[in-house]
Amino acid sequence: MSKNDSKTSLGQWVAAFVLTIVMAMLAIAVIFRLGLYTDWKVFIAALFVSSVIGTVIHEGGHVVTALGFRRPIGEVRLGSGPVLVHFHFRGAIVRLGSWPFGGGKVWLRGGVKLGKAEGVFFSASGALVNALAAASAWGFSSWSPTLLIAFSSANWLMAVANLVPAAGEHGELNDGMYILFRLGIKSPQSNPQVLQTFSQASATIKLADLALELWTASADQALSTALRIAEADGAAQLGTEHLLAGVLADEDGPGARVLKDMGFSGDQLLPVLVKGGATAPPTWSSEAIRAVVLAIDLADPAMGPGTGELCAGVLGAPAGRGYAVLREADITLGGFREELEPLRQQELHVGCTKAMHFMWHVRASARLQSKRYAEARADFIVMTPLAPNQHDRAVDLNNTAWTSLLLGNPAWRADALERAQQAIAIEPDAPFIRSTLAYALLENGKPVEAIATLGSFDDMKTSPQGRASNLCVRAMSEARLGQTEASASHLRDVEALDPSCELLDRARAELALTPRT
Repeated sequence: MSKNDSKTSLGQWVAAFVLTIVMAMLAIAVIFRLGLYTDWKVFIAALFVSSVIGTVIHEGGHVVTALGFRRPIGEVRLGSGPVLVHFHFRGAIVRLGSWPFGGGKVWLRGGVKLGKAEGVFFSASGALVNALAAASAWGFSSWSPTLLIAFSSANWLMAVANLVPAAGEHGELNDGMYILFRLGIKSPQSNPQVLQTFSQASATIKLADLALELWTASADQALSTALRIAEADGAAQLGTEHLLAGVLADEDGPGARVLKDMGFSGDQLLPVLVKGGATAPPTWSSEAIRAVVLAIDLADPAMGPGTGELCAGVLGAPAGRGYAVLREADITLGGFREELEPLRQQELHVGCTKAMHFMWHVRASARLQSKRYAEARADFIVMTPLAPNQHDRAVDLNNTAWTSLLLGNPAWRADALERAQQAIAIEPDAPFIRSTLAYALLENGKPVEAIATLGSFDDMKTSPQGRASNLCVRAMSEARLGQTEASASHLRDVEALDPSCELLDRARAELALTPRT
């Protein structure tokens, strides 16, 4: 078990020890100042009230500091638990939680950055304001000893608790830890989620490298539900609004819990789940693809993307109805991710599923286009038994055969032919499958059958690249049959159609090995 896996880290023990010492010193000072026979019931009540006021003072310190640096505030959270009310104040969103003793948080507006010195002061400002309030209350405690000493004690504790660097067992960080990050004393890599931004990651995502193997059971359940809702509603496309509906369907999942705590309910989503007239299963919208890509790319690899990351993906792709309804409800990406952090949990990785078959097709196609044939073949093999319908199964079988042939491994030739034959049995009229079958027949020593297969359909409706590939297969078959003139003529046609055809060099080599007659 690594250090990060332990329930209580050394830093947490140190923080707890320091807080215990401070509390003991405060207790002694309070008893010395008030005496043993003060009204302790009033003191304890005042302590609780003071902690709420101290939270407001603390977050106010962050707000004033940010405004002093002329950095706009994006969101302020006071208290924890479900949001009772939220409102706008001078461009910022203010949320009031149902549990007033749960602390708070201030987020700068998205994309706003602080320099090193500014960042340190911003992180420390809340505790410094608490310390100033505590010292002032203690100094004027003669005016109302019980109330002001209680106020001072609450603010001293808050100041120390925030300045002593600590991270909770769920990864939540206090101001002291952020100060260490700003100073460069501690690397933020100890908590990979802290300084990640969707804007940075979205610019570097490569579909061919997307870690689809990290896909989890909880996210897949949400996606499956989303697809069912979209189909039941007659939607032509799976949208981000359907992804949100899938997330909310799992009421105990982190995504739904965070949305509920932030004041969002499923009723707010209903107006955008419009009925459509589509009778076929929905295709994926570009926004839904982007949301799932972001959810996977930014997930902790050890935990995997759950419903929380899926919802964050919707927020991170600023388009679509799901994003619009969340923005209308004042749900921000920064606020959501901060609320999500304590609820994140180890997820069960499931990889390829029927619901995610399309995304695996996207990755496999990207790998095929990048000529990463072995990886693409491995993807298509995994996808085949999980195809959601017979058409997709035929495509997977065909693509496995095609990538096997492109790799040129003699051990896979028979398998390629078998898969191509299975695909043609499902889709007998698909030209692209017949093209693969022709190449598989050729590579298995059957050039006559390959030419016959190519002649069994009209490929004039296919793309120039597809026609060029077919002509290469025909030219290779003709070369093996000793028809050198016909083979050379077809190769000239390929050079005119698509000089970058991936089979052209193979066809040239085949013709070069054929004796001229």
